[in-house]
Amino acid sequence: MTPATFSAPTVSRPGQDATESLPPQPAVVRRYVPALAQILPPAVVRASGLVSGGHRLVRLLFACGLFAIILPMEIGYESELFVSRRIFGVPPHYLLTAVAILAALAMDLRYYSWLVTRAIVLFGLACLAYVLAIGVLRHGAGSYMVRSDLYIIRWFFVGFMLMRMGISSGLLRWYFAFMAVTVLAVILMLDFQSTLGHQIDTSTKRAVSWSLYPVSNCGTIMISLAMMCFGPRSRRWVTFFAVCFGLLFFAASIRTSTRSLFIQQGLCFGLVLSALARDPRMKGRGQQLRRVGVAFSLIGVAVLVRQIVAGDLLAGYTQLGDRFANSSGLLSDGTMLARVNEAEDLLRSLKADEWVFGTGLGGMFFTPLGYWTNTPHIAVLGWLQKGGMFIFAAVLYLVYLRPLIGLTAAILGSRRRSAVPPPVLVVGPSLMGWAVLTFVSGGLDNGSFLGLGGLVALWMQLTADEKVAGMGLRATCRPTAWHAANSASLASGVAAS
Repeated sequence: MTPATFSAPTVSRPGQDATESLPPQPAVVRRYVPALAQILPPAVVRASGLVSGGHRLVRLLFACGLFAIILPMEIGYESELFVSRRIFGVPPHYLLTAVAILAALAMDLRYYSWLVTRAIVLFGLACLAYVLAIGVLRHGAGSYMVRSDLYIIRWFFVGFMLMRMGISSGLLRWYFAFMAVTVLAVILMLDFQSTLGHQIDTSTKRAVSWSLYPVSNCGTIMISLAMMCFGPRSRRWVTFFAVCFGLLFFAASIRTSTRSLFIQQGLCFGLVLSALARDPRMKGRGQQLRRVGVAFSLIGVAVLVRQIVAGDLLAGYTQLGDRFANSSGLLSDGTMLARVNEAEDLLRSLKADEWVFGTGLGGMFFTPLGYWTNTPHIAVLGWLQKGGMFIFAAVLYLVYLRPLIGLTAAILGSRRRSAVPPPVLVVGPSLMGWAVLTFVSGGLDNGSFLGLGGLVALWMQLTADEKVAGMGLRATCRPTAWHAANSASLASGVAAS
């Protein structure tokens, strides 16, 4: 099948016989690109014949409703004790996952049928099945720890499906806006609780809620994605999302004096500004001034970070200046040294077969910090612990190295002539911010997986849309079967109307 085409209507000149008409006009090709059509400038969308498929408000409301329940009840409170309750004999958080999956399949069965034919998806599912099988063989099918790891991983799939609903609704910007507001509301609520109603002075005492970190990780990924998607399209939207990111940075990094979050969010925001400055959508009339503004913003962020680290700015709200001042070197810092010792202890504890095959889901180890845990603070080693060296190598290449190379090339290389940005330029800053966090402290939590699921859904859709649009690096690519089917449905709907 081919993209839908619509011939221009026959027009008669004044005084012309009705039977005589103008020569037929060239057909306008309508290409169904649900994600790309929503992030490109409107003028480019109209000129290129790209369509997002219309607005589906029910899908947007359903996705937002599920996110509003999941974030505070499952991510914000780590409420696995929620399992002790039952609704018709089913734990509520299992019910939420089941509802999300069933709704996603009912709304978009054609897309998911196409999705499971992709080689990268089949490879990912095979890796998950592998670590699950190893975990069951080592720890038993009824192991609580196997279920605990699955509890975290399943939020990746839920995040993917929610983002897909947002994309297919044709109202992606409103989905991002709702998520940003929800994240901030939960973060502020957790901050209120941890500081006892703002009675604790955070400049002299750290007040940290452990549930805040997963919410912050999810928010960092999603809000930075929103800035990359809609920054070149609208000043109002990029201002809104930038303010949301600033509030998240203040509540999660500044108020808690957490250096790992400070590094992650500061780097992520800097990468967003660098990517926007090189984004091919930032071309044309009026966009040069905006690019200059982005460049100055990047300089301003660098100065801001330097002032906070030196303790010259926001010292009345945070201890970050003191914490950075007390660490003369990365490995001489007490906290980081403890994490390095923990990582070394993990590597020493792995047996020969565990180096090859991994411990599987449910694998635990006793840290020098005095407790059992499923992943180390330097969470990138968790891939080695769970999946062994082969899974570890695959993840390092596919999740860390390849996107890093692509993002670096997109930022430092020559800018595209077309207005279509490379998909990695859109999702890369968010992914790299999270990747750096896994080398410092954490990142393999339920909030991160919820955000990463949405990131991958958007990434895969933009990659497929780029081929169909015919404006990217491979301008002559044939549309996928799923895109062609949707374009044909669009054509029949327009013809009927």
